[in-house]
Amino acid sequence: MFHTAMQVFETRQNIPRRSLFFFLLGSGSYVFMLRAYVWWAYAPPADRTFVDHPLVNAGLAVLGGISAAVISSLLKRGLAKPTDLQIVRTLLAGGAYGTIAIGLCLQVIYVFAGFYLTFRAEAVAPGGLLSAFKLAMLGIETYGLVVTIQWLPFGLIQGSVIAACVLWTGRGSRGESASASKKMTGA
Repeated sequence: MFHTAMQVFETRQNIPRRSLFFFLLGSGSYVFMLRAYVWWAYAPPADRTFVDHPLVNAGLAVLGGISAAVISSLLKRGLAKPTDLQIVRTLLAGGAYGTIAIGLCLQVIYVFAGFYLTFRAEAVAPGGLLSAFKLAMLGIETYGLVVTIQWLPFGLIQGSVIAACVLWTGRGSRGESASASKKMTGA
């Protein structure tokens, strides 16, 4: 039964299941990281209205899920029978992709926060909306850089976990896993 579950991920018709698995893995891990960061960085007297907003949480979950699904599909290529070197390279590439993905995800959140602040401003800067957006982004990027740097190790770990899951689910495509499954069932 164990090997059969792994083989489910390997058939072409089950690509949506595999993508959904990695989407849910990425969504859950990004939301968990956000909630852990809010608990750690925002002590009770701090204003948490932005980080507790449903759009921030939902946006981060969707971006995290998409990034995990994309990372898994990038890592899956050429791993029919990985060698030891390919396993190490896959784990390192997963960490690098995870780090890039978390940086891009936070930048998307920052840009949307800049748009939000620009259009919610009570007074427009003398240069118009573009100047108001630039001013909003200046503050967001300045303080967001600290958050981005603090989140990069999480991206490295998350990408490596995704790579390990890709390698683990990829074991079902090897011949020895299928023969071991037959031996276990007595067929």
